[in-house]
Amino acid sequence: MKTQLSKDALIGKLVDVVYDYGYDGTTLSVISEATGLGKASLYHHFPGGKEEMAAAVLAHSDRWGEARIGALLAGGLPAEQKLRGLFQALEEVHTRSHQLTLMNVFTYGAARQVFGAQVRSRVRAGLEVMAGLLHACGIPSPTAEARALDAYIQIEGAMVLARTLDDLEVFRAVVRRLPDALLAPPSGLTIDQLAARR
Repeated sequence: MKTQLSKDALIGKLVDVVYDYGYDGTTLSVISEATGLGKASLYHHFPGGKEEMAAAVLAHSDRWGEARIGALLAGGLPAEQKLRGLFQALEEVHTRSHQLTLMNVFTYGAARQVFGAQVRSRVRAGLEVMAGLLHACGIPSPTAEARALDAYIQIEGAMVLARTLDDLEVFRAVVRRLPDALLAPPSGLTIDQLAARR
């Protein structure tokens, strides 16, 4: 009996496969095994093949980000709560030690030429959002920008190390300590002075 999957269910399975194997490692054979669909059925849903499947995964990520992060940022919470919410969302989306990050998947190998510009744009936007929230919390702009960049580096590095050690707690520990580190008063400012800048 052939597997029957809705398009949404199929994309959900593709998300897991792509974030486990990366773009280059995601072959049609791997997808077929994960979904229970033959190559003809996969091409029926995605005539553009693997590239179209990966684009659907990236679009799925965009929809999740808009629903979860976009709603958080558009809400009326104070900037500090929004910043902490960003890190909670990271924990929600990274649930397996062997899971790759968006940058791992879409900016290496063959994916870089197809998706690199789109992902660079997203990462730059994310850096601006994080720096903006930190600035709204009283962190001076140059420091906020530097801290946002450092946070991205630590997050990506933590995911690589979690994958290497097969230990998701490595990632979780970094994500849980980062908000306090990001919000710490810059050198020369006290907590009261920082609060007064908000």
